[in-house]
Amino acid sequence: MLFAVRVGELLAASAAGPLDQRIGRRIVAEAAGNPLALVEFGGELTAVELSGAALLGEPLRFGGRVEELYLSRVRALPHEAQMLLLLAAAEPSGEPGKVWRAARQLGIDPEGAELPAVERLLTWAPRVQFRHPLMRSAAYYAASAAARRRAHAALAAATDPERDPDRRAWHLAGAVPGPDEQVAAELERSADRARSRGGWASRAAFLERAAELTPGRGRRAQRMLEAAGARLLAGDMAAGRVLLEQAAPQLEDPLARGKARRLEGLILYAAGELPKVPSVLLDAARMIAPYDTRLARDTLLEAFQTRQVSGWFSVAITEVLREVRSAPRVEDSQATVADLLLDGFAAVGEHRYQDGAELLRRAIARLITSQPLPDDALQFFNFICSAALALDDDSALHTLTHRSVTEARGRGLLAATRVTLVFLAYSQLSEGRLADAEATVAEGRALAEATGNRATLGTITAVGLAALAWRGREAESRPLAARLLRDFAVQGNGLNVRLAHQASRPSSWAWATTSRRCTTPSRPSTARPC
Repeated sequence: MLFAVRVGELLAASAAGPLDQRIGRRIVAEAAGNPLALVEFGGELTAVELSGAALLGEPLRFGGRVEELYLSRVRALPHEAQMLLLLAAAEPSGEPGKVWRAARQLGIDPEGAELPAVERLLTWAPRVQFRHPLMRSAAYYAASAAARRRAHAALAAATDPERDPDRRAWHLAGAVPGPDEQVAAELERSADRARSRGGWASRAAFLERAAELTPGRGRRAQRMLEAAGARLLAGDMAAGRVLLEQAAPQLEDPLARGKARRLEGLILYAAGELPKVPSVLLDAARMIAPYDTRLARDTLLEAFQTRQVSGWFSVAITEVLREVRSAPRVEDSQATVADLLLDGFAAVGEHRYQDGAELLRRAIARLITSQPLPDDALQFFNFICSAALALDDDSALHTLTHRSVTEARGRGLLAATRVTLVFLAYSQLSEGRLADAEATVAEGRALAEATGNRATLGTITAVGLAALAWRGREAESRPLAARLLRDFAVQGNGLNVRLAHQASRPSSWAWATTSRRCTTPSRPSTARPC
C-alpha cells in the first residue's frame, strides 16, 4: 500500500498539472511501478490527457529511455516472433486460442516463431500475459502502423462475430487506415450494446472511435455528441466537456444543436457553475420542443431542478413556470415519472398545493411498484426524494434511496450513483444511523472528488457536516460550516446554504428530521432540505 502511494506521488510530481486519479491508477498499473517510466511518461502528458478528457490509447505508449530499452529486446527477434508478440499485445482478452488463430491468418508457423525467445517475454497459460506490462507496450509500438493494422485485421477474423461482436468491431477499427462508415456503424452498434448493460464508459469509447472513422462532418459530430453524453453519465465530466466543445460547432441538425445546448447546461451544473445553468437549459428546451416533446419536458424538469438548488421559491422560478405552462402537454395515459414530477412541482410553485401533492404521490407510487426502476427515476432522483420529503413519506424515501443506489451501481451510472448516495446519507441521518450515514458520505465524497462533480461534492459534504454536528464535534463542525457557507454563497447554491445553516445549528436539524412536519399540511416546507 505504501509503495502504491509513493509511486502515485512520483507520477503526480512529474506531471505538468493536476492529474486525474483514474488516469494515475492506470499509468501506475501499466508501468508496474517503474520509477523512470512514471517520470518520463508523466512529463509528456498534455493538460487534456492529465485531466482524463482524452483517451490515452490501448496499450499506453510510454516513450523515452524506458521504451527504447524494451523496444531493443523486441526488435532483436526474428520477424515472425515480433508479429506473434504484436498479436499478443493487440488482444487484451489474453485468449491464447485467439492469438494462435490470428497467427495462422498471417501465416506464422509456431516452429518458426522462435518460441523460446518469445516465451522469455510472455507466458501462454492460463492466459497470455507479458512478463512486464511495459513489454506489451513495446511489442505493440515496435511495429509499423501497417503491421498493427494487419494484426488487428487478423484478430478480427479470429473473433467470433456472434459471441464477441464488440471485440471484433474494435479490431476492425484498428484494421482500417482511415474513415470507414461501415466499421463506424459496427462500433455504434457495440456502443448500443454497452448502453443496454450499463457500460457507459465503454459506450463512450465505442462512440469516440466511431466518430473518428465517420466520413461525414455532421454525422461525426452527432456521434461525438452522444459520446459526450455517455462520458457525463459515466461520471467523466472533463472528457464530456472536451467532446462537446469539439462536436458543437459541427452540428448541422437543429435537434442535435438543442441536445448539445442541454448537455452544456448539465456539464455546467456538474461543474458547480449554478448561476449559468437554468438559462442554458431553458434555451435548450425551447430549441428541442419543436422536434422532441419528451426530451423538451425532461429538459424543463432539469431547469426546474437547478432553480430548486439555487433557491426553491426564488423570484427566478417564475421564468421556469412560464416555460412549463407553454410546453407541450402529454396525455395522462402517456405520462412518465418525469412528467408527473414536472407538473407536480410546477403546481406547487404556483401555490396549487393539493394538485401538486396528488401528482407527486402518483409519481412515488409508480416508482414503488416499478421493477426495475425506469431510467428517468435515476435521472431525476433528487426530485423524487424531494417529493417524498415534501409529502412526509419516510417509508418511500427509505425504500427508494436503497433501491436506487443498488440499481445505479448495477447499471454503471456514476452520475446517478453520486446523487443517490447523497439522499441515502440524508435518509440514514434522519433515522439516527450516524455510522451508516458517515460511511455513505465518505463513499459519496470520494466518488464526487474522483469525477470532479462540484455540485454533488458540496451537498454530500453538507450532509457530512450535519453528522459531525449530531456527534457533538463542534470544534470540527463550526469551521467547516463557515467555509461551506462561503463556498456555497459564491456558487449560488441556496439548497446547500440551507443545509450548512442547519448543520451549524444541530437543534434546528434535529427538528427538521424528527418532527418531519410541513408548516402547512398541504404545503411543502421551505425550511427543510429537499
